[in-house]
Amino acid sequence: MNSIGPATRRGLADEATDRIRAAILSGEISPGEKVGEAELSRMLTVSRGPVREALVRLEQEGLVVSEWHKGTTVVDLTKSDVRQLATLRVALEQMAAPEACREATREDLRRLHDIVEQMQSARLRGDDNSLVRLDVEFHDAIYQAAHHPRLYAAWTTIRSQVTLGPAAPASVVRRLCRHRRW
Repeated sequence: MNSIGPATRRGLADEATDRIRAAILSGEISPGEKVGEAELSRMLTVSRGPVREALVRLEQEGLVVSEWHKGTTVVDLTKSDVRQLATLRVALEQMAAPEACREATREDLRRLHDIVEQMQSARLRGDDNSLVRLDVEFHDAIYQAAHHPRLYAAWTTIRSQVTLGPAAPASVVRRLCRHRRW
């Protein structure tokens, strides 16, 4: 049984989830905007089934909200939501950073260093979108370097909402300076 490797083929629902998520996080689909199965399936040229499954996944990530007889809309984070996400993120990171310091492998540290280098390059180019994406990738790498699956799972439940929230590029640049310590 050890010779069985991971499946590499992805399903349509996975692809639909990734594309809809990307459209939401990039702002192509705005907070509060209705997202209908029929329109999305037409745009993605897939049947409604994969789109329906994608919307369920995105609801679990906190990016969309489905209401009976009202349809599905992109979440519009309130000030309270943003505050709650920020405090939860801080609490999780206070656990993840020391764990990563203890458990990180050379490969983990190399990955963190590479991401910081990419962030510096993006900052010099003025590429704010890449900075925000790389900041989330950096934090993903910290959680993975902690080698604590439950902690990583807790992070992934809020990651999309954190990305959706007001991640002003200026704050990302300030965090980049702190990331240099890695």
